[in-house]
Amino acid sequence: MLVFSYIDKGRLDEELGPLFPILYANMNAIAPTGEGYEKDLAEWFGAVRPALEKPARNIILIRDGGGLAGFFQYYVNETTFMMEEIQFVPRLMGIGAFEALYKHLRSVVPESTPFVEAYAHRLNLKSQGILRHMGLEPIGEAENCIRFRGSCARLFEVMEKSAVKAPEFTVI
Repeated sequence: MLVFSYIDKGRLDEELGPLFPILYANMNAIAPTGEGYEKDLAEWFGAVRPALEKPARNIILIRDGGGLAGFFQYYVNETTFMMEEIQFVPRLMGIGAFEALYKHLRSVVPESTPFVEAYAHRLNLKSQGILRHMGLEPIGEAENCIRFRGSCARLFEVMEKSAVKAPEFTVI
């Protein structure tokens, strides 16, 4: 069973620390920066901490029987559900964890939200394919990333069809 919980914004120093190794391992396999772990960690902390001070931004922590297994950073405003970062450890890939997360997000994102957006690294062809499958299309580029946009309703329609294989989850 998967367990979703929200990051405690009052304890960011402790809460963020365990997330970076998951991000670093995944991104280092796809598109290493060449800067090294410590420099990448400092840059990530420098960007994520101030971002999470905004009330609309949040991180869902994803746990399974083996402990912390991933996280999802996002925000929702009047017009957009922005999927900022999704990372899973390898043991969760391909077992429906992604679908379970989106099943939960259906209750978090207001139905009236018209758009969904996300960025994918230009070297991360798997993420680009997933975003296209979810109904998002490329609308621009920034640095090493491609910006995608689509209908939020369409996203949840696609994910609802996929959720059949989603494992059970609970939210705490």
